[in-house]
Amino acid sequence: MAEPLNGTPLPAQLPTSEEVQAAVSKIEVCQDELLSERGAYMQKCRQIREGIAAAYDLAKQRGILRKQLRALLKERDLERKLHAVRADLEADEVEHFDFLKQKLGDLAETPLGQAALKRADTGALDALMTDDLIRDDSVKH
Repeated sequence: MAEPLNGTPLPAQLPTSEEVQAAVSKIEVCQDELLSERGAYMQKCRQIREGIAAAYDLAKQRGILRKQLRALLKERDLERKLHAVRADLEADEVEHFDFLKQKLGDLAETPLGQAALKRADTGALDALMTDDLIRDDSVKH
């Protein structure tokens, strides 16, 4: 192994100047491509944002208030995300999810209840089920 440089040992076979230049050139070409792609992406996003702005302007011309329209769009987006939470669960997890939601009752429809549902895990479900079974047994006796 060659003599360490700044405490870092050098590899046994040092690269040639051509190998270093080739590596640097390849990386610089990739970085240029990335920069070009980023520019194209930003241009496409700008066009889409302009389309959104035009749609808002048209809605305003038709008497639709911008603030309320934004609120409506946000609500629809959140509803889609909310439905996706359940859809992303496995079949057996959906059953447990529905059980927890039933146990929460109306609380499940509040932000606090929804947060609790997200944090629920199998251990919590088992504890709830065990607690309910104990209560059911004590009522029967």
